[in-house]
Amino acid sequence: MTALVGVYQGHQGHDEMTAGVRVRAATECDISDLAYVLMSASGGVMEALYHELIPGQGAKQVIERLFSRAAASTALANCWVAECEGQVVGGLNAFSLALFDAEPPNPWLREDRQGLVTPFRALFNDAGCEAGYYVRAVAVYSKFRGSGVGEALMAQAHNDTRINRFSRTCLAVFADNTPAVGFYRRLGYTEVARHPAPKHRLMRYQGDTLLLVREV
Repeated sequence: MTALVGVYQGHQGHDEMTAGVRVRAATECDISDLAYVLMSASGGVMEALYHELIPGQGAKQVIERLFSRAAASTALANCWVAECEGQVVGGLNAFSLALFDAEPPNPWLREDRQGLVTPFRALFNDAGCEAGYYVRAVAVYSKFRGSGVGEALMAQAHNDTRINRFSRTCLAVFADNTPAVGFYRRLGYTEVARHPAPKHRLMRYQGDTLLLVREV
């Protein structure tokens, strides 16, 4: 199971932007934006996992490959983007936690970097969240943060939680990312577990990672 942190780096939204936001299923044309979402949301975890992996390719280019795996948690079927006036302004990757045990091995995840995801595995093992709907990543381009885009994307996740008959929506976030923690608390999330965050020179946060849950 490879778990990452879901992070929204913004503030409470405004109705004027929310009214113009459309959330739709992601397509192949959105892969570059989705790679940005995973990188922005992970607080450096994705860069730490995939940097200097393939000669001549940066971490973002490797991360874009993840969306080609049809049966994986990063499959396009598990991704959405938010648009405003035809422009992608943010994105979401969310799915059933049960998918972690069923997805095929990740050919781009090196064995010596597995330790970077161990703390996130510990979070879910401690909380018994296996039956939940997991928001792995939600992020908004900086120009559009604080404009309600994050709320629109999370509304999509909450709707999918209900439609698929899950009892809770789960996500992980760095405790040091106080804007994100505050954002999720305003949406009704509560902390159920925490674990020390992994350490790496590319990580943007230290301290603990939190597992937050919102009951349906």
